[in-house]
Amino acid sequence: MREPSEHRLFPLRLAAAVALATLVVYLPALRNGFVIWDDPHLVVENINIRSLDGRFFRWAFSTTSLAVYWHPLTWISHALDYAVWGQNPLGHHLSNILLHAANTFLVVLLSWTLLESASGTPAGPRYSGRFLGIAAGATGILFGIHPLHVEAVAWISERKELLYALFFLLSMLAYTRYAASREGAAGAQRPLRSYLLSLVFFLLALASKPMAVTLPAVLLIMDWYPFRRFTSRRAAWSVFGEKLPFLLCSAAISIMTILPQKAVGTLPTFADVPPLERLLVAGKALVWYLVKMALPFGLSPLYPYPRQFSPVSVEYILPVVLLAGITAGCLRYAAEKPSWLALWAYYLVSLLPVLGLIQVGHHFMADRFTYLPGIAPFLVLAIAVAGAWERNAAWRERHRSVPALAVPVVIVLVLAGLTISQIAVWRDTITLWSRVIELEPNRVPVAYTNRGIAFMEAGRIEQALADFDQALRLDPSAVSHMNRGKAYQALGKIGLAIEEYTAALRLDPSYALAYTNRGLAYQGKGENARALEDYTAAITLQPDDPRSYTNRGILFGEAGRNDEAIADFTAAIAVDPYYADAFTARGLVLGEKGQYERALADLDRAVALKPSAVDAYLNRGVIRERMGDLGRAAEDYGRVLVLKPDDHLARLDRAAVYAKAGRYADAIADLTQAALHRPGDARVYALRASLHLRAGSAAAALRDFRKACALGDREACDAARRAAEE
Repeated sequence: MREPSEHRLFPLRLAAAVALATLVVYLPALRNGFVIWDDPHLVVENINIRSLDGRFFRWAFSTTSLAVYWHPLTWISHALDYAVWGQNPLGHHLSNILLHAANTFLVVLLSWTLLESASGTPAGPRYSGRFLGIAAGATGILFGIHPLHVEAVAWISERKELLYALFFLLSMLAYTRYAASREGAAGAQRPLRSYLLSLVFFLLALASKPMAVTLPAVLLIMDWYPFRRFTSRRAAWSVFGEKLPFLLCSAAISIMTILPQKAVGTLPTFADVPPLERLLVAGKALVWYLVKMALPFGLSPLYPYPRQFSPVSVEYILPVVLLAGITAGCLRYAAEKPSWLALWAYYLVSLLPVLGLIQVGHHFMADRFTYLPGIAPFLVLAIAVAGAWERNAAWRERHRSVPALAVPVVIVLVLAGLTISQIAVWRDTITLWSRVIELEPNRVPVAYTNRGIAFMEAGRIEQALADFDQALRLDPSAVSHMNRGKAYQALGKIGLAIEEYTAALRLDPSYALAYTNRGLAYQGKGENARALEDYTAAITLQPDDPRSYTNRGILFGEAGRNDEAIADFTAAIAVDPYYADAFTARGLVLGEKGQYERALADLDRAVALKPSAVDAYLNRGVIRERMGDLGRAAEDYGRVLVLKPDDHLARLDRAAVYAKAGRYADAIADLTQAALHRPGDARVYALRASLHLRAGSAAAALRDFRKACALGDREACDAARRAAEE
């Protein structure tokens, strides 16, 4: 008998309502920006995602260099965002929020479907429609607005977590349709389309993030409960046989993930981190995740790996006891409460890839790792809430449900408030790393490093230097010395900057960026020969960095070695076709060689890539002036003044162009502004005086000549005498 349409539509409406509430809670994330933690090299500075052509797709499906593992769908999603939004973080955050809302929608449907399937088995519980609605809705609410999930949503670089979760959930939903169907009396087969759809979604999940490798084990858990498909040995072989394509895909992705990480040295050996330590730290993480789900306070973007390890410490023994107790309890009541064991197994299996048993990083746990594993504890709590609601129906009627509703409403509001507060932590780099420093002031040097870089970008050099000093105290590494050198250089303390870069190179002679920055410091001191040596060393060590080619090319250009300069700029552009500074520099040298058309093409490209490139507009204005295109030259100088209103030379250049074009009033207006900004520049008054003469204002010209004369311009003194005699 077909179900009523209202019954079929209710789960969809419930899921949509919960997803909409989730979206509303996360709207404050639209005010957030990019942060200095993976965002720069994965998104902001990643030239590969700036086009959607064949070259990009070849790169996306072949590279493991930037993220160390294969996730082409994630790259495609970032490229689509860049195509629509460019480097405006709002659009990138909007995509993350929409993906999280979609995942919340799917979690509600999946919870409903699994509970309904459990209720439909002969020996299973009997859940009413109200119970299903409360349990599925509560699971979705917890998933959608729990503060632990903020990291996965508010961090643009964690797009991979959201994307893989989307396809993981879709694969599970497709599989429920397949597994829940029953073979008919005539031996009708389970729906092959649902099976194939589940496999396709699994492949898409793997192409989003390798953590999806756990899905085959999750499907086997679902086969055991709620679908109870292990009815005989033959049935078990059939169930395992169905998972063979899934398992082969998981094995392939696991190999593709582990080998690149081993190649770059991110997989410590058991000699570095013994197996017992890995197991006990993993156990601690499993328990702490549950604690954070229950009490989501003191959340940190980074939980540093333990400094000291003692296998007899309470912090490791107690989690082992708790885990053993929960596992024993689930096994003890497996026949009566199979859902407990199934959900506990799902929790353990889905967290397995990130527990540090294979890979050990700087952190022993991370909020984002709970994104899908947290569904199990949330569903347990939701089932308990729904059961309590059903059992106390009479009490609710007497009290008109107000007290009964108050508790869950308060919990939801508290969670929403904590989530909004946690979203603010990810507002920008400074707030992010300040939070880490607040919680771990002496254990995370990278927090001071990244916050210092953000201070540098904001022009707060003294604060940046203080952070770099602290990072150096915690971690006397080449990177710390190099960053402190950049701060000294920004403060004009070139000698101290060179000392820091040299210290960095003593610690790491292969540090190409230290050579590049020391070259800039030498260049600032006028020691061009040493700068040239450093740029060449940087190019040798890191031939794929366009900055060193461009810097060396500028030195060649200043020395009149234009052909060598052009060769270096061309090499920089070959490395990074989107590096605007190289186009600007090459355009300038081509202009000096009189190759105006080629120069204009380069400068046009520079301003297209970097609309704030002041030097590109200025150089293009000079070339257009030389070519006699006075109107467009004036436009370029005007653009410079919009971007940099105090650019004195650009204002004088535009005044000169206006004068050539006979626009004396405009030229005089520019020179008047120049006089306000630089009242001690005699040239301004001398030029304005000559324009007053051309415009027929002899008295005004005489005043300006005298002013220029008073400022030391001898020619202006002579002109003033002649004007006075006339």
